[in-house]
Amino acid sequence: MVVVGGNVVVGGRVVVGASVVVVDVEVLDVDAAGSASPMSLLQAARAPTSNVTATRRRANEVGRAGGVHVTPSSLTDRAVQLKSWCEAVTMLVPIRHARRADVAALVAIAEEGEAPGVDEGYLDFVAAQGRLLVACDPEQDNAVVGFAGSIPIGGAAMVTDLFVGSRRRGAGVGGALLAAVTDGFDRRMTCSSAHPAALPAYVRAGLEPQWPVLVLHGHGTGSAVPTIDGPWRHDRHELIGYYESLGAEVGADHVLQRSTDPRTPHRVVRMMSDQPAVDIDRILATVPADDTVELCVPAPSPLAALLQTRGFAVVDDDLFCATPGVHLVPQLVVLHRGLL
Repeated sequence: MVVVGGNVVVGGRVVVGASVVVVDVEVLDVDAAGSASPMSLLQAARAPTSNVTATRRRANEVGRAGGVHVTPSSLTDRAVQLKSWCEAVTMLVPIRHARRADVAALVAIAEEGEAPGVDEGYLDFVAAQGRLLVACDPEQDNAVVGFAGSIPIGGAAMVTDLFVGSRRRGAGVGGALLAAVTDGFDRRMTCSSAHPAALPAYVRAGLEPQWPVLVLHGHGTGSAVPTIDGPWRHDRHELIGYYESLGAEVGADHVLQRSTDPRTPHRVVRMMSDQPAVDIDRILATVPADDTVELCVPAPSPLAALLQTRGFAVVDDDLFCATPGVHLVPQLVVLHRGLL
């Protein structure tokens, strides 16, 4: 149960001193079919999020994990202000944990938002590792009208997804989902899409725009035989396990999803490196010449400039946003826009 007080936004106007708003995110029972997957939504649906004290303790740990460096900050945190966006409309659009039966609706909402890669396996991973919440509309037979996900990384909440169906946009549903999915975390981060509603929502939540995340397409060189130099020697082993479940090639410092479909690029989905120029050459050499390769690279990384000088083109971009005190370590040179 998330209790929201203070200012409430109604119809685009701020009502000061509004009554307390209660957003229901209590755990609800799920269908028996939800237990089919080892990393099923059932596990997340039975893991209560109301233990705010424990969540806050984990969230406030200072240290390095997953390529993220979290440091203390004396700046005013906007978590309480974020909750004020759980406006009166959320009493009419309750929020709950995702269920197995919601998967098709979540995938459809993500597709409407032009988000690639959101499927049952991805949603299972988010739910098992963090939170996956949905907003429902009682006037539409409790149909799912939006969803949000987050996973903890290095003491911060990484917002993996925030989508609202087109019929309910502009009514505060996204703000309510964002508040619920990050409740208990003083530090938050995300990669904001170019959708006009995305960045303003994150800025209201205190996530400051920092730099672009570039999606680059180029080609392999095909000059070497693929070899595995694993096992993976960094952190985020749960993420590496997810990639392995998809059949990805895991090396000591990189994860590569090879494609068998000429219409689909090979994807370097993670890379930790102190010498990115050397390591990317080694990876590209194992990809057939002229096959397309995709990488998602932080713009400040020297790898971004290097790849563009070698003919890689920017085909899409997001914007990394975070609360004060959250930074990526320089060694994280290739990442996933949702799972980081």
